[in-house]
Amino acid sequence: LQEDVAKISAALVEALARFRMDSRIVQLADREIPDARQRINHVVNLTEEAAHKTLDLIERSVPLAEQTAKGAASLAADVGQAVDPRVAGFLADAQVNCDAVRRNLTEVMLAQGFQDLTGQILRGVSNLIGDVEQVLAHLMEISGVTDSEREKSLAALDDPKRLEGPAVPGVKGSAV
Repeated sequence: LQEDVAKISAALVEALARFRMDSRIVQLADREIPDARQRINHVVNLTEEAAHKTLDLIERSVPLAEQTAKGAASLAADVGQAVDPRVAGFLADAQVNCDAVRRNLTEVMLAQGFQDLTGQILRGVSNLIGDVEQVLAHLMEISGVTDSEREKSLAALDDPKRLEGPAVPGVKGSAV
């Protein structure tokens, strides 16, 4: 039992030493994981804003289409055959087209349900990334990685040719 504990202890010490020396883990814990989490949260927020705006516009447009269809139908019934056939044809087309627009807007509104599902999935991924970030930070703390060692590791891994991507609030970068 003592031999096994000694082997496990030696393996743990060796693993922590390797962890301390692996600058890729430092980069993941200090930059890439927080960056990924912030980017996912930004995407979720942008998607939610766009979905709400779309739904608001649909809710304002459906009554307009219904009102126009009813108005065209009422006017067509009132004028009957006493008007130019082009006017009667236009009124009939306006009613049919407005009904189609209303149906299409309803379909768009139903399709927006994807946002809620994708938002839930992305928030779950973001929470998982946050958990991994905490574990890596704790491992760096246990292994004794100092701030100066972290900075050296990160500076050595910086790639000046790396593309930063779009600007995301909370993510430091040189990109516009």
